[in-house]
Amino acid sequence: MADMTYIGNGVYSVQRASFIVQASPAAIRRWAFGYHRRGILHPPVVDASYHPLDGELILSFLDLIELGVIARLRREIPLSMARLRQAYRLLVDVCHISRPFAWSGLRTDGKDLFLETITGVDRSVLQLTGQRRAQYVIPRVIDDYFKDIVFAPETNYATRYFPLGREGGVEIDPQKVFGEPVVAGTRIPTRILSGYVQAGEKPDVVARWYKVSVEAVERASYFESGRWAA
Repeated sequence: MADMTYIGNGVYSVQRASFIVQASPAAIRRWAFGYHRRGILHPPVVDASYHPLDGELILSFLDLIELGVIARLRREIPLSMARLRQAYRLLVDVCHISRPFAWSGLRTDGKDLFLETITGVDRSVLQLTGQRRAQYVIPRVIDDYFKDIVFAPETNYATRYFPLGREGGVEIDPQKVFGEPVVAGTRIPTRILSGYVQAGEKPDVVARWYKVSVEAVERASYFESGRWAA
């Protein structure tokens, strides 16, 4: 855990991160900060960016992306937390990738995790979990879990996230409003538009106020309702 500026890196409460990645607040705390059970310390999976602020645990954009990947893997692949921790430490300690679950080379075949690297015309795949862990393997069919994330070509780290998909109209960018979800292509937080609608204003009126489309207001309200994750 390191000292970082919030500007350009995003800042989220555990509760807000829980909503965005669709994992319980308790799971977010365990994955990002570790926990004690029966006197034994269970370390976190990810290396969280920030120290607590006024006693409250807070997270960065890269924390958010990594926690979202863990949440998705836990839902869709039967990987234990121990194996996820092993994969994470292998990538940090051996491959020297500081935020591996927010890195574009992470892959899965629906059963295990892999790291894909491409240098010129050479492609290699390192198996991160399973019986052949830490070995380079012949590439197999690999699903891309990152279609809704934009990665910086110079670093391969996540820079933007579209929680409703690329065409969903909601964008999370740590360079905008401290990483709050906004209407894609703007700096207008979805919570503001949704709040007006929840208070009884009509979407077309709110759209005129903020000079966005009615669809943008409706998508903001849909996102903040959480129905998309049902």
